[in-house]
Amino acid sequence: MILTVHIEWPTGSENIDLELDDDLTPEQIAEIAEETFFSSCNFGYSIDGEQQ
Repeated sequence: MILTVHIEWPTGSENIDLELDDDLTPEQIAEIAEETFFSSCNFGYSIDGEQQ
């Protein structure tokens, strides 16, 4: 399967396409998507207002 992680910045956006195994669980897919998103951002982020 192909997973596309879409990232928006004030100055533009980026799509990162990942080829994944078809037998991954939804939890594994979510973890890969999150890791991909946050590894492409080199600044702090928050989840539900909590700084990470």
